[in-house]
Amino acid sequence: MTLDAAGPGRRARPLRAGRPDNYGLAARDAQLEAAQAKLAVLAVLAEQIEYLRRRLGKDSSTSSKPPSSDNPYTKEPTDRSLRSRSGRNPGKQPGTPSSTLR
Repeated sequence: MTLDAAGPGRRARPLRAGRPDNYGLAARDAQLEAAQAKLAVLAVLAEQIEYLRRRLGKDSSTSSKPPSSDNPYTKEPTDRSLRSRSGRNPGKQPGTPSSTLR
């Protein structure tokens, strides 16, 4: 059984189960304030992460940056020709003799 802190001229009395003491409440209040401070810091960091992700997503097609500032390794090369392959194999017709130097 724990005893309540007694002031001058007061007797110490036992604490009842389920009845918090003032020291426990102060500790809980301190923990709550610390948790709220951490949540505030997390909110600021989440905003910074979102800002940096938006900046990373920008290139010359989504901002006013010039095309020369784009990273050539991250951008997919675009097809320049509209012609498609015919499906035929290149070279001579099958069955004809080859013409190489001997």
